[in-house]
Amino acid sequence: MDVCVLVMEGTNNEEETSHSLAAVGLRPQTVCVGELIARPSMLRNYRGLVIPGGFSAGDYVRGGAIFAAYLRTILLELEEFIAADRPVLGICNGFQVLVELGLLPEVKTGDTRTCGPKVALTRNESARFECRPVRLRCENENLFTRGLGAGRIAEFPSAHAEGRLITSQAIWEGMVKTNQIAFRYVGPNSGPAGYPYNPNGSFDNIAGLVNRAGNVLGMMPHPERAFHWYQKTGWTRNKDAREHGPGRAIFAGMAEHIKDQATRSLKDGADHEEG
Repeated sequence: MDVCVLVMEGTNNEEETSHSLAAVGLRPQTVCVGELIARPSMLRNYRGLVIPGGFSAGDYVRGGAIFAAYLRTILLELEEFIAADRPVLGICNGFQVLVELGLLPEVKTGDTRTCGPKVALTRNESARFECRPVRLRCENENLFTRGLGAGRIAEFPSAHAEGRLITSQAIWEGMVKTNQIAFRYVGPNSGPAGYPYNPNGSFDNIAGLVNRAGNVLGMMPHPERAFHWYQKTGWTRNKDAREHGPGRAIFAGMAEHIKDQATRSLKDGADHEEG
């Protein structure tokens, strides 16, 4: 049940993320990217991987670019980890890392996944850091979002300066066709989102992406900041509504998947011994 929370200089959301993972029954372990690069085989010890938010390497060059450059040296191990159906979650800066690595969106040429970034998460249209609650519509039901359900609209905090997703028409059409858009920003009355409901100007109001298999999720807003009821906007005016925040569902879905995998492994081991 161990989950790797991968960090480097400038990461600053690992504590909140670890708290959320522990609260759903997982065992988070903070690992510095240098440790993983030095011993990439240690990735096999973990049932899941989370790259939390922050400003890795000061967001020099681009948000997440330097973090991704380090991880590119062990891209084969990461791809094997994903192919083994182990969940990977990238939050804000972590989403930027997954995009820079080319893991999101997943684009294939024939039976082979094409390498390198296919989209960019660039500077907000407002040209400033945007920190505000946003409303997201869940567009894809996968292991992370099954507790939300496709079509549900929920509020999450956002905090970023580089979250505007831009891409080509062909890549966008491919993402739509393969159902890789995980979340979209929505405006009043659940309609299309302009600024400030879409805080960055992201194309097609895209706020999160998922791979084809549904076990790699990247999202700009922060689920770890929407975990508890008292993190909700206006909670002091509605203290009786003590339901978990929508962010809990993201981590709970991850935990349920990992527990299901562990149960299957134990059953397979028992069947093998009996055989």
